[in-house]
Amino acid sequence: MSSSLESDPDVKVNLLGEDEGSKGLLQMNHLAALSALKAMARLALVGITQLNLFSAICVLFLAQAPVSMWLKVLVVPLPVVFLPLGFGAIMLSKLADSDDRALNLGAAFVLTEFVYVFALGGIFLAVMTEAPVAAVATVTALLIAATVLVWRSTFNYPKCLKSDFGRFICAAPVSCGKLSTSGIAEGNNVMAEELIIKHPKLAEIIKYSFDVFVVIELAVYIVLMLFLFKVSEQYWQPLLSTAVVSPLFLLPLYSAPILRDAYVKKYTKRPVGSKVILSTS
Repeated sequence: MSSSLESDPDVKVNLLGEDEGSKGLLQMNHLAALSALKAMARLALVGITQLNLFSAICVLFLAQAPVSMWLKVLVVPLPVVFLPLGFGAIMLSKLADSDDRALNLGAAFVLTEFVYVFALGGIFLAVMTEAPVAAVATVTALLIAATVLVWRSTFNYPKCLKSDFGRFICAAPVSCGKLSTSGIAEGNNVMAEELIIKHPKLAEIIKYSFDVFVVIELAVYIVLMLFLFKVSEQYWQPLLSTAVVSPLFLLPLYSAPILRDAYVKKYTKRPVGSKVILSTS
């Protein structure tokens, strides 16, 4: 599949986007677009994890003024809380070349990571300096809005940012006579390949692992939110905590079924008619 992409220089897609008829500002071939998504996901995981660790150290040991318990409860768990989002972006980017849903979610994960950096910086600037809270909130909101607008005008994913509702509904993984973002060529003679479970035990392990992850993620989210609401001293603190923390949990939870199905298909299924003998036990 990748060789057919490399051999056809006329096939172009926008970075994280669709075909060359799209309105994105940056255009590159499909393989380069996927490589850019993978690179951004890896760099975001490393950079934001370091930022979270530094933030936790500042709150616990380096702050010159007393730090409120609310900020400690919010910041100290971030190095661990962020990891599902960071690793989820990497896992989705690796599946993006064969799964349009993974491409869409992977782009949403990376954009969320950019927004998260601005939000965390705004919180620290407002709490640990004497800057007016209203001014910091306004500047932070403008920076986040500018980031989203630049992303929206440049990239075609995630689709939820597109205002053309009809295009969002009608967009299919494969468009007539072109190559979609999933890298699958459309043709009347191309049929979906039937797959059967090759390793049922491994499939069950993958499914149970994601189920356990969902349960743990929900439990941690509920406990953390309860603590944040309990230690908050002003009305805006629990609202801000919810806005910062919720995407770190809800996006990985939303992507869990997609990743589960993709890994079950990748590691435990094979085409019908393969010569591998299945166990009937």
